[in-house]
Amino acid sequence: MSETLLSIEDLVVEFRQGRKTRVHAVDGVSLTVAAGEFVALVGESGCGKTTTAQTAMRMVEATSGTIRYRDRDITHASQREMRPVRREMQIIFQDPYESLDPRFRVKDIVAEPLQIHGIGDREARVGAALERAGLTPADLYMERYPHELSGGQRQRVSIAAALALEPTMLLADEPVSMLDVSVRAGILGLLDELRQSGLGILMITHDLSTAAHYADRICVMYLGRIVEEGPASEVIRNPQHPYTKALVSVVPQPDPELTMQPQILQGETPNPTDVPSGCRFHPRCPVATAACSSEDPQLRAAGSDGHRAACILL
Repeated sequence: MSETLLSIEDLVVEFRQGRKTRVHAVDGVSLTVAAGEFVALVGESGCGKTTTAQTAMRMVEATSGTIRYRDRDITHASQREMRPVRREMQIIFQDPYESLDPRFRVKDIVAEPLQIHGIGDREARVGAALERAGLTPADLYMERYPHELSGGQRQRVSIAAALALEPTMLLADEPVSMLDVSVRAGILGLLDELRQSGLGILMITHDLSTAAHYADRICVMYLGRIVEEGPASEVIRNPQHPYTKALVSVVPQPDPELTMQPQILQGETPNPTDVPSGCRFHPRCPVATAACSSEDPQLRAAGSDGHRAACILL
């Protein structure tokens, strides 16, 4: 079995809104990512996906729970103690138009992490990172500024900056949502190649079809909690939670002979400052019963190979 790189257990993240109001951003999330594994954390905007990733990097402090990297507890590690961890665990941000400093040339953007960590031989490492990220030959891009690049090239520069430190794990936060459809396949293919070379990847996405194609495992998140998880193929072919079923029902089918009636959810996601009692999905669930408003379901076995879902109707 591959080494477990990231392990999150019962993670809770709450933010204060005023003196009394608490925003329940993440509520009891547990997940793992192993070396060479591609895990997709899927859910609609505002469900807590990005907060989970940022908390794993200690960019946001956890309210409770445990974060381990390579079996080392980093939940309350100091900034000094986190320094070597961040060299191994890098994040790719969503918007390449905002995450790159327009005043820096490409070579300086990619070299900045090396400078921060005091690593020499920067020119060679920058060139190797750009080549690995698919910007070849690297010399064509070294002197350019971000505004001289396409959206896909900018995202590859972001990936190169993350790869310069030769990390063992990447946290990719919606890495293709800001890109044209024609460019997305190239970036996702690159992440898949990196996974095959041994990197662990946790990808945040709202696109279930993308997750189905590239991920080894899928974790479906709703209102701060994982409601279904398992092997990607199993979750897509045999969804068990009503929320996952609704997401799968609207995924485009490549075969025109296959038809599936879309399940359009009614209403809006509840406010995370006022989480519904019982199952948090029951106000929008098409099959909810009276018991759903009082019983808070936990993840339970829903199939083979670790497929689990949180629904009392299973």
